[in-house]
Amino acid sequence: MGARQLIAEGREAEIFAWEPGRVLKLYRSPSDTARAEWEEAATAAVAGAGGPAPRPFGLVSVDGRPGLVLERVDGVDLVVTMGRRPWTVPSAGTAMGRAHAALHGISAPDSLSGTRAMLERRIRGADAPVAWRDAALHLLERLPDGDRLSHNDLHAQNVLLTERGAVVIDWPGATRGDPAADVARSLLLFAVGKPLPSTPLRVRVLAPPATSVFRRRYLGAYRGVRPLDEAAVRSWLLPHAIARLVEGIPGERARLERLVRRLLRRASRPGGY
Repeated sequence: MGARQLIAEGREAEIFAWEPGRVLKLYRSPSDTARAEWEEAATAAVAGAGGPAPRPFGLVSVDGRPGLVLERVDGVDLVVTMGRRPWTVPSAGTAMGRAHAALHGISAPDSLSGTRAMLERRIRGADAPVAWRDAALHLLERLPDGDRLSHNDLHAQNVLLTERGAVVIDWPGATRGDPAADVARSLLLFAVGKPLPSTPLRVRVLAPPATSVFRRRYLGAYRGVRPLDEAAVRSWLLPHAIARLVEGIPGERARLERLVRRLLRRASRPGGY
């Protein structure tokens, strides 16, 4: 590919400078063509509706790896912002909550599959006890489909603060579904996720006490834009937790298993979820 400037990188892709005003998101695996196509469709839906996402400019292949050319967004993600200025944790939570609510105001394109269908596939493929999978699938049958654009991986590193406001990036997991399911996924990440090794040390040290503040402000800001049924959100947690096991995030399984056990105990009590 030549000596292009590496701007950022994550578990699944690298971001390089491309043409003026554009960047290339280059997936690490040559088998990720479908993910790139999916991300292009979702990003186009958000940007086309005036939502908080960069505009896509098409798919490319570089050295056998699929890539997506995107509008270059000059901004700093919420993790870096909080690392530089820890007192901004409350406002960062507010920014993410408002951005999440804004994207849920957008109808998802019919080309995206449903959240329930995605979760069912992952649950069936999860390395988990049969009883856990059956409980999640039984609950999933009773949950609504929905028609809202859902990100399915919205966390602080996927929200950039820019001059035009908050912009949401990384859309390969987008689906068409119930907003409560998408919020549940973010709450799951708060509960079991760990900062990436590239996360500033200050953020990693402050993460445990700051998470509760960030979470509270995120939910409050979301409710300020859109209604949110807390019982509905809770009902999506178990399917998302079992489905998360498929991703095999290093060091995360023990926390996921503890959470699943708590959710199953809650389901067994009067009133269930």
